[in-house]
Amino acid sequence: PEGQTLYVVSGAGRVGSRDGSAVTIGPGDVVYAEPGDEHWHGATPGSHMQHLSLTTGGDTEWTGELVSDAEYDV
Repeated sequence: PEGQTLYVVSGAGRVGSRDGSAVTIGPGDVVYAEPGDEHWHGATPGSHMQHLSLTTGGDTEWTGELVSDAEYDV
């Protein structure tokens, strides 16, 4: 695929990458992951995150790996 764009509609979330970094995101935030950038995203603990995910140029490639609690709580 040609990367992934996330637009947060409501709630609070996190986006993390393979290098262990993570950022908190909220309503109105737009995040772009470059092609081949392995990343994860989800709601923060105790919250929800409603978002739109746009991926063009092919199907999303899932690694099948789960994010550990330690990685998620960065």
